[in-house]
Amino acid sequence: MSAWEHLDALTRRFEHRSSTTAHERAAARWLADRLRQLGYQVGEHPFQAPRETLYTGPPLVGGAILLLAWLLERLPSPWSWLALVGAGAALVPLMGELLGSGPNLDLILPLRPSQNVEAIRPAAAPARRTLVITAHYDTQRASPLFAPWFRPLVRPFLTLAYGAILGVPLAMLLRLAAPELGWVAPVLRGLMGLLAATMGFLLVCKGLARDINGANDNGSGTAIALALAERMAPAGTGGAASGAEETSIPVPDDVEVRFLFTGSEEVGLRGMAAWMKGPGRELLPGTVFINLDNLGGGQLRFMTSEGMLIPFAADRGLVELARELAAELRAETGRELLSAWEPLHYLPTDALIPIRKGFPAITFIGRDERGQIPNYHWVSDTLDQLDPAHIGDVEMVLARYVARVLTARPAPEA
Repeated sequence: MSAWEHLDALTRRFEHRSSTTAHERAAARWLADRLRQLGYQVGEHPFQAPRETLYTGPPLVGGAILLLAWLLERLPSPWSWLALVGAGAALVPLMGELLGSGPNLDLILPLRPSQNVEAIRPAAAPARRTLVITAHYDTQRASPLFAPWFRPLVRPFLTLAYGAILGVPLAMLLRLAAPELGWVAPVLRGLMGLLAATMGFLLVCKGLARDINGANDNGSGTAIALALAERMAPAGTGGAASGAEETSIPVPDDVEVRFLFTGSEEVGLRGMAAWMKGPGRELLPGTVFINLDNLGGGQLRFMTSEGMLIPFAADRGLVELARELAAELRAETGRELLSAWEPLHYLPTDALIPIRKGFPAITFIGRDERGQIPNYHWVSDTLDQLDPAHIGDVEMVLARYVARVLTARPAPEA
């Protein structure tokens, strides 16, 4: 089956795959069944995750900081200093969320069951290398935050919101440490007003949020990962290796291939984090990660860095392979089928976690000429908005890239 056929089946079968829901669990079983039919060793790995983070976590943290800032103005010393300490403590889970490591919003949010699906193609000989191809299969919920009219404002809004969350405790510190500075009090009040407004908007978004089909995000990445799995299916299982040699991707005997379909990516990369703490602990050094996300629209890009507050570079060798392939495709077709994406993306992808752990990793993503992801987290993210020919082109490009990584992978960075 082509990636488009997998995508059509996925989006028609499930109206949504929102994180930690019954629909997400059903989609995981569907994926596992398909992968078993291709001859892979399949496992489903359960874990716990919040139902949502973006609409709930920051308002909880921001609300606590607002209350403590209000108390700071009314409590005598040393109690006012305790209010400042409390504000700093409230920041800890949110900072862990933004940095992708350490204590995160799981500390303060209720957790529900989610799951990853892993398919393994063992090496034919003793394994010396492992390639992990990842795609999250869950979907986000649409709200005014991602409405088309608000889309140009998402980045400025998040900058203001997180700036206010960080700015209020800093202003509290100045208020206590330098009470003679008269300008600090009005600045603190202004930051508190900004924090209240931005957190209030997120709560409105939470109340209006609705489940979406997620054909592009990330049905497209899931479907293309399935198509690649079919191209690398173990011989004699009905996959590409047994009946469609012209589309198969040869796998060297000493390479183990894993396909990882993560749940609850949309609530803070929870699936990837859980997998790296579980089965991922046994990975060979230098294991390569290729992450597929939002591939159905715009132009196919490879991200050169990951992260929200701090950029973490993708593996230089993997980036160079992508640049070489992009140049070859341009020469062969006269079209720009693949290009680099340099700016930092405020909402990180699953590749961030293996990068933080020292593994070579790269993300492929679709963005338009303005850098936008078409129909991002909106109700219009449906199959009829996608082009079968474009999906076919992306599948072809990524199949060539994967084949190149399998046969000519550079040494990982020290």
